[in-house]
Amino acid sequence: MDRPDLLHDPLTTSMVRLAVSELATKQNLFVTPDDVIAVASQVVNGINYLVVFKAHTPSSDRALFCTTKVYQTFTGEQSITSVNCA
Repeated sequence: MDRPDLLHDPLTTSMVRLAVSELATKQNLFVTPDDVIAVASQVVNGINYLVVFKAHTPSSDRALFCTTKVYQTFTGEQSITSVNCA
């Protein structure tokens, strides 16, 4: 379900921060997020979020578009399922 109401929400900001940290730790890719492009959610045994955001690396002004999937338990714990930038 598309969630345009979450584009500027603090919840989305925290998920983008988590994705940026995951990129740095697991892929050695350091990015600075610019804008959130889209957010969608799916209720399962918790909530799956799909967040698309625009970012750039410190060494380039070239825009990257990153997609992350975040799982959030009903108690609020978040974990990255996947994150990729192109």
